[in-house]
Parts: sequence; C-alpha cells; structure tokens
Amino acid sequence: AFGILMIYLVFGWGNDLVCNFIGLVYPTYASLLAVEVRTKNEQTQWLVYWMVYASFSLIEYSRYTFIHTLRGYWLVKCIFLIWLMLSGENGGAYIIYRRIIYRFLFEILQLRKPNPKTPFYNESAGESNIEKAALYDKYGNPVGRAYDLGRDGSFTEYNILIGQLYLGGELSDEAMQKPIDALKVKGFQVKHVRGESAFLSELRSKRYQIAWVISTNSTADATVILALTEFHSTGGGIFLFADNIPYISPASEFLNKTFGVTLTGDFHGSQTLTYKENGYLSAGNFGQHYIFTGIKHLFEGVTICHPVHSTAASSGVLITVATATDGNPNISLFDPPTKSTKGRLCLDCGFTKLFINWDDAGTKRYIVNVSCWLTAIDKKS
Repeated sequence: AFGILMIYLVFGWGNDLVCNFIGLVYPTYASLLAVEVRTKNEQTQWLVYWMVYASFSLIEYSRYTFIHTLRGYWLVKCIFLIWLMLSGENGGAYIIYRRIIYRFLFEILQLRKPNPKTPFYNESAGESNIEKAALYDKYGNPVGRAYDLGRDGSFTEYNILIGQLYLGGELSDEAMQKPIDALKVKGFQVKHVRGESAFLSELRSKRYQIAWVISTNSTADATVILALTEFHSTGGGIFLFADNIPYISPASEFLNKTFGVTLTGDFHGSQTLTYKENGYLSAGNFGQHYIFTGIKHLFEGVTICHPVHSTAASSGVLITVATATDGNPNISLFDPPTKSTKGRLCLDCGFTKLFINWDDAGTKRYIVNVSCWLTAIDKKS
C-alpha cells in the first residue's frame, strides 16, 4: 500500500491534494493535543511544523516559482512532512529548530531566549536534557539551582500547607525539615501540621495557595474530602502523596470524587526513571514537562500504588507524565483549562521519596519543581 501511495504521489491525478491532506489531518489533531497537554517540546515541534508547512504553500502558490510542477515534488514533500511529524531528537521539527532556528536566533544573532515566566522561572524551564552544565551529580542530573524550575526567592507571595496525615515514625519532623528548607529557598512560606484535625483547621483558614496531602492508612473523614474539594475548586493547588495500599487515603477518595479515579497496588519499585521526550506512557520513563526541569533521572519510589481510571475520559483529564517500571502510572497531573476556577494537581504514587529517598535521583528538585508549577504562575505572567 505504501508503494502504491508513493507511485500515486509521483504520477497520480490530484496528487497535490493527497499530499496536503496527509500533511494537514494528523498534524492538526496533534497540535490540538499539544495545546492541552502544554508540554514545551511538543508545542515547539508543531509550531515549527506549521512554519515549514506555510513556507511550502508560499513557494507553491508563488507565480515566480515552478518547483511544485516538477515530477516527484509531491512525493518528496510528503516524505519531508512525515519526517517533520516524527517526535524526539531524530524528528525533523526538532532538528530544524535546534540546528537552524535556535542556533541562528540565539547563538548567531544573540537574541535573548524568550522567557515570559521571569522572574519566577529559570531560563531552563521545561528542559530535562541539560547538555552544557558545568557539573552533574552521580545520577546524571545537572548540579545547581539555576537548573530548577523556579528562581530562588521568587515565590514569597505563596503559602504552602503540608498536611502530614501519615504519622509513621520514620516521617519525623526532622525528616520533613529537608523539603521545608528546600521550599523556603524558593521563597515559599511553609506550615507543616500533623494529623487530620490540624490539617482541616489550617486548610479552612484560606491562608494557603498550595496544599500537600501525605496520605495515611485509615479511611478519610468525609469532611476532609469536602474541604479538599472546596480548596481545589476555588483555585488551590494540591500535591497528593500516596504509597502502597493501604496508604492511599484521602488521596484515593478525593480523586474518585473529583475525577472518577481510585488508587490501588503495592509494587516494589526502587528503580530510577529516565527522561524520554515523549515517554510519558513508556515503562520506566517520564516525558517533557515543567515539573521535570533539570531532571534526566528520577527515583520512582519504593512501594508504589497506581491510579485506576473508571472511564477513558478521566485518563484525558488526570494525565500520566511518568510511568513506573511496572508499566503503571507513577506521576499524574491535572492542569485545568485557562478559564476554569480549579487549581492544578499532582499525584505522586510513592511518598517514601519525601524522607527515606530524599537524596536519591532527582527527588529534591522534582518535589520543589512541582510546588512551583502548582502556583500556576506561568498562566498568570
């Protein structure tokens, strides 16, 4: 069939229409998905694609050119467009952007790379594969806070409530001080409370823009779910930490009420996930996203749960951005539409990284990156 198509694109009547149809349908669909997923590399890929596609149109319809009348032109164009559609570092759009557009604008002309998130986000925002860092740690991640998502001291107007509902002895106040100190470097005001009652009281105070919820093994009180729902529906960002069954409450109940998603599972992971540009659903990988800025390798957790989607629609709302080594979702995000009043949400399925594995691959940077992303400052800037 492919051979017949190639012959038709060379000799067939209406081959120009067929070529342009191929170059229009899938890219249109993929571009719309890229807008919703909001990953930097996918948006860049399709922006470059449409720039090239438009350039072809200008050449073809200019009365001063005749290249499109040459036999085989539509076959060559179709192959070229398909090459542009390929994702990853071998895709045409990536190569054209990095080797031609980026190099010409930002290296030869020395134009400053646009960054509308300044002064909140660093210049490397959204980039996992940092190639020119002066130093890398033993996991291959770049060393230095300039490779974090958020700039130091830029989030002084944001308050984070850490609700520690899991009261296991290993998650002591001393252990929690590490993430608290890391958040304070970015400027966050942080309040850490233990237990359901204290968490509810603080959450209802309306002093916080972000809430961390570290799940426990007892079924959540309905008032906790109600308070979380109200907080989230009025713009509060939520970082849900869960672990193996039974340490999934109140995360599972809240997700079920909000998205029709429940948590289950007890997978012993303890492996390191690897960055792959579009590897969101690939076992042992995570894809391109702001929360993975400066992270090429990330610890997945020890005993891990995973979300179960009750409908296909829910998987399109709570989106998987990292997949554990067993092939199940490991990190999922909700990013509401621009006009929505709801806040952002991140689900992490292995909360031991908060204390036992704080110093493992990428953990500290990832936790802080997520907290910066939950502010939704990139939508407000």
